[in-house]
Amino acid sequence: MANGSQQQAGKRSSNFKQQRMKAWQPTPTACSTITTFTLIGVIFIILGSVLLVMSQNIVEISERYDKCVASSAIPTKSPTETPPECRIPFTLEEDMDKPVFLYYKLNNFYQNHRRYVKSRDYQQLSGDHRTVGDIESNCEPIVKVEDLDEIQRFGWGIEAEPSKDWALPTGAPANPCGLVAKSFMNDKYALEGSDTTTGYWLDDSDIAWESDVENKFDYLNGKQEDSKKSQWVDPTNAHFIVWMRTAGLPNFRKLYAKIDKDLKKGEKITIIVQNKYDVEAFEGEKHLILSTTNAFGGRNDFLGIAYIVVGVISLIFAAFFGFKYSRSRKTS
Repeated sequence: MANGSQQQAGKRSSNFKQQRMKAWQPTPTACSTITTFTLIGVIFIILGSVLLVMSQNIVEISERYDKCVASSAIPTKSPTETPPECRIPFTLEEDMDKPVFLYYKLNNFYQNHRRYVKSRDYQQLSGDHRTVGDIESNCEPIVKVEDLDEIQRFGWGIEAEPSKDWALPTGAPANPCGLVAKSFMNDKYALEGSDTTTGYWLDDSDIAWESDVENKFDYLNGKQEDSKKSQWVDPTNAHFIVWMRTAGLPNFRKLYAKIDKDLKKGEKITIIVQNKYDVEAFEGEKHLILSTTNAFGGRNDFLGIAYIVVGVISLIFAAFFGFKYSRSRKTS
């Protein structure tokens, strides 16, 4: 009996369980510390330089356009009002390899405000029917149709059939509700000239995250006809889905479309803008950007510079430890 219990106790008591296994506990020395900081510094500077060069090789053209028409000309009553149009010319100073991406950029717009980010109802966006009481806590202060701008108080079916009465009931729940949806950037862009004359067009397919398109946004009750009559914007619209993924900084850009054609140096492109979105209220700016990309996305020098700065700091530490080590050897 005693032998059996001793054998079971021996099985339960192993070197691993009792933390008696051999362990390697390195003790940093001056030489190993200097070597580590030097390697980190060299590697980071090389990586940073490569990233910075890749970023600098991205071709990007930007044009500001919010001042192209007076804000008083922007429609405010009905979506059937004719919006003012601007023609934004781009002259390519370098070749741009396909795909070329068209972005709009907003400055001084704080999509990262905590109250703003939370102001939405995920169940409503995914197609569920929600009452005013259901969405009130999530969407405050944009809960009812009366909380929307006057131009937004119509079912989005009005775009295709403006002769019908698409007005939404004032006391009905705003659908979609919340600050993020209400502030949807609704400017529209098109290339001047037909597809046959230019040889290319703006392709807005696949601009939103696949997970968002498939899982987070749908028509009311999953039916397009119900959505047209009850929702003021098409919730499956790719531009709306892109907008609903909020930005982390006050100056941000969002993808609008892409041009699947190589553009040559000296070529001239004109973008026709339906200027609907007023930015004067928050002293903002609107820009259009044509840009190529690399494996890490669009142009962003910060990552490369950050790697180089960390690498330089590591080399400074290595030099400092080396100096102290050599001084200590001389005194000893």
